[in-house]
Amino acid sequence: MPVFAGNDDDDLERFFELYKGYIHSIGIDSSAVAGNSAGWEKAMGILRVCLTGPAARWYDSNILGKRVRLKNILLRLAHGDEGAFKALAGNNAANCPVNT
Repeated sequence: MPVFAGNDDDDLERFFELYKGYIHSIGIDSSAVAGNSAGWEKAMGILRVCLTGPAARWYDSNILGKRVRLKNILLRLAHGDEGAFKALAGNNAANCPVNT
C-alpha cells in the first residue's frame, strides 16, 4: 500500500495513482464505489490506513465520519487542489486557498 504524509515533498498525484492501482489490484473499482456502499467503505478504510502524520490528522478532522465519496476526493486532485490538500494536511491555513 502506498503511504502519504502530506509533507511539501510528497507527491499527492503519484500517491493517488498508486492508491487507485492498489485498490484496483484487490478488486475494488474506484469508478463504481459511489453506488456500492461496501466497496466505498473498504476503499475509504484503505485510504485512511495509507495516510500518516499531517495527512492522517487532516483526514480524521475533515473526512472521517462524513459521507464523502472517494470520487469527490479524486476529482479535487484532478482539478488542481494538491496545494490546498497539502496546506490543510499540514495545518497551514495561511497558504490554503479560500473555499477549499
